[in-house]
Amino acid sequence: MIAQQYLSVWTRNGDQVSPISSQKLADFNLRSSTKIYLEAGLPKAAAPFLSFADGSDDAYTAIAKLEDQYDLDIEPNKYVVIGSDGGGNPVAVNTQKDDVIEWLDHEDYFAPSYFNRSMECLLSFLIIYRDFIQEITEHNGPAAYFDASFTDDQYDALKQRMIDIDPDAVNENGFWKEELEVLLVNRDYYRANP
Repeated sequence: MIAQQYLSVWTRNGDQVSPISSQKLADFNLRSSTKIYLEAGLPKAAAPFLSFADGSDDAYTAIAKLEDQYDLDIEPNKYVVIGSDGGGNPVAVNTQKDDVIEWLDHEDYFAPSYFNRSMECLLSFLIIYRDFIQEITEHNGPAAYFDASFTDDQYDALKQRMIDIDPDAVNENGFWKEELEVLLVNRDYYRANP
């Protein structure tokens, strides 16, 4: 999916993005393929409980080097923080691993786990996940996502769409594998405790 296709799909229902200027991105050692998507804009927020950086100078919301954002004495210029999960763990581009996206555990000195192999895959996953939520809400009721009310077929379709884009994100220990497991655990809980 090219950046303009992603932008069109993401914003068609009124969801907003925060473009990051090429001048701002010049401060980071990012590949041009990553920059294209950042210039198109990251979502302000996306399921599951993710928030993303913008092009401002705000210390809490701006794209930043990990060592600057957290005042750390670590290998410089390795991680560019592009967002965080609901628990405050950074989502970052690893510039020393071909701009792979990693999920950094802030309680374990920012130990990395796999997120996605590229910015394109990350944004595709956000669309896939958003579509999953829309589908289960439409077919299973307005509280379907929060009540983990989905069928095996709906879950399998979500997982397969992810595998088709970035199989490692589903098979490697990391963010999306954990999220898929949480969906099933929550569903089992709500089925046992209606």
